[in-house]
Amino acid sequence: MDDLEHRLVSAPAKRRAIKESTNRLNTELKTLFRQDGILGRAPDDISNHLVVPNFPIDPDTGLFAEFALRNGRLHVTETVDFRVGSNSEKKREAQAKTLLLVQALEKVGRQDLQRYVVVSGVTDAWAQPSVTLLSRHSDLLVVRESADDWSSYLDRIKKAAARPQAPSVFA
Repeated sequence: MDDLEHRLVSAPAKRRAIKESTNRLNTELKTLFRQDGILGRAPDDISNHLVVPNFPIDPDTGLFAEFALRNGRLHVTETVDFRVGSNSEKKREAQAKTLLLVQALEKVGRQDLQRYVVVSGVTDAWAQPSVTLLSRHSDLLVVRESADDWSSYLDRIKKAAARPQAPSVFA
């Protein structure tokens, strides 16, 4: 009886806040988006073609994209920095990011979704299975150390964040 009374009378436990990712890649991207004037602050900023950090994909299950942008399609970016942390920690992180990418695909659908994964420090053999997993569930895998990958990704995001220009009445 005490257990039943406790559950019915006690205030519900507070939901734990989701810790926003703070790896170096995440910080670097956030800084670049801010410098380019395309970083939003609140989830509603996504409707203004801004990159929104910690965007809810499935908040009931605790799945939040590191970055999201909408321009008709939802562009989701996840990062994994293999340079820091233990091998097992990075393996679990890659698996969790893959789950988010799969859930985003299920919620939004292939036609309306673009999934990016930015990785760093992938030269070690132990990281390859995790990189393979991430690449299978992303539309573009970006290796930070590759100048071509990096500039291509940033160009795509800047282009996606660009607001459509109104036609000129003087044209």
